[in-house]
Amino acid sequence: MEEIRNLLENWRNLANNNPIFVKDYSIDEVENRVRLTIAITVERAFLFKSFIAECPINSDAIENAINILDKKKDELI
Repeated sequence: MEEIRNLLENWRNLANNNPIFVKDYSIDEVENRVRLTIAITVERAFLFKSFIAECPINSDAIENAINILDKKKDELI
């Protein structure tokens, strides 16, 4: 589980230098699911668009979800 948390933290921290994107995740160990979210803001108080991906707790599924979310984000740029 530590490897999964490191993967998710690294992904979330990539957005720290870009104030337009807010990335976050939550882990539901009971349901064995991870929910990843990218929120795109035009101004700090105004949400423009958000994308959510949900997948099983395993590194391959999480990496696939991250790639899909990043592609969606890039489409808006």
